[in-house]
Amino acid sequence: MKILIHRPLWVLIAALAASLACWKQVPGTKADRIAFEFIAASVINPPWLVSGTGNHDEPWSLQTSAAKSSKKQIISPAIIAIDDDPDGVFQNFPPSPIDVAVLLNNLHRLGEKKAAIAAVFAWEEPDAIGLTALAKTIGRFESVTMAAPLSRGTTSEPLPSAFLRASLPMSEVIGDSSLLSVVNRIAVRGTILGRENTMAGFQSLDSQSEEGASPLIARWDDRVVFAFPLVAAAQQLGLPISGIKVHCGSSITLSPQGPILPIDAFGRPISNASKTSAPLPIPAAKLIDADRSLLQRNPRAPLIVLDTRSTADPATLRFSEQVPQVVSSIVSDAGTHQAFTCKRLDYPREISFLIILALILSAISTLAIFPRNVMLLAVAGLLISAQFILASLATTWLPGLAALASVAAAFIISPLIPAPKKP
Repeated sequence: MKILIHRPLWVLIAALAASLACWKQVPGTKADRIAFEFIAASVINPPWLVSGTGNHDEPWSLQTSAAKSSKKQIISPAIIAIDDDPDGVFQNFPPSPIDVAVLLNNLHRLGEKKAAIAAVFAWEEPDAIGLTALAKTIGRFESVTMAAPLSRGTTSEPLPSAFLRASLPMSEVIGDSSLLSVVNRIAVRGTILGRENTMAGFQSLDSQSEEGASPLIARWDDRVVFAFPLVAAAQQLGLPISGIKVHCGSSITLSPQGPILPIDAFGRPISNASKTSAPLPIPAAKLIDADRSLLQRNPRAPLIVLDTRSTADPATLRFSEQVPQVVSSIVSDAGTHQAFTCKRLDYPREISFLIILALILSAISTLAIFPRNVMLLAVAGLLISAQFILASLATTWLPGLAALASVAAAFIISPLIPAPKKP
């Protein structure tokens, strides 16, 4: 049977054009990343961190939590408790701004350069002199993490500077963020959040359940804000907020080499680790006239000021119970290690691969409809298998999507070219 040359020729041209266009444009796109993540999930259980852009200079790379393959050292934070002050050491109960200033001044005197204050500081009629003293004391630290409960009102308020410094644009969040809690204001009016040297994380959300884990992230307009334990851990580990990567429904990564925290679609932490006993709190009154030995601890362990007063509201008490465990689980993570990097073939080999594939597709196009379609589907299956096998076993990333685009072009073009007429 005579075979017209124009069908194989047009299939060859279409297959090459489609594959080369995808070869140029697809690397680093969402589709390419999804393909890599699908293969990665088949090889290694999440959570993990995907880095790279998928091109020749920065190929796709996978990092996993080092704690998954090594025994994790439990690091408990040091806890300073603002309690009921049974001995009446401070001037007022609950503590006034000047009392809190005295507390923080003692922390600074004992050599603390960072402070993580989980207690919410807000007073109905604060003393102006006390507020000035408190602001001055907070300003002495290199950095301070503050806390505040957040809620959602009918009108949105501007994001406070302390929360802004500890937030990320929603445009940098990966995945579906529709199930994250939405907030737009601080629930307690007049909450003290400090000045330029402070960051803030939320204490609680009005939408969260009283049972189960509290969310680590929430949405405030076009920004994502973080829970206090996460901000405090990043502060202690010296990890910038800008280095945090959020993948909704998967993980929060504090830095390329930092802890990876598994989360669900609501931003709540997922952990199978057994709970550790809470560290013994140090009453705030003991800081007065104490020496530095009182606060000796692991360098990775933050010092956290908690509100444990019996008269505190239930949300605050529940938060104070959870904070040590959550912070401990973050700072105890041993970071990440490189799982594998899928390097790409050099330019000549990738182009040669696509040209040979296009020639094969061109030859297949000469067949009748049924065997042609069967062969095209077989080629597509072989390409998918080769992509999976080479990525998982040989850490090589083929231009698989470009190759599949070539097959799709052949599948579309072939039936459009009329079959040769019988003489």
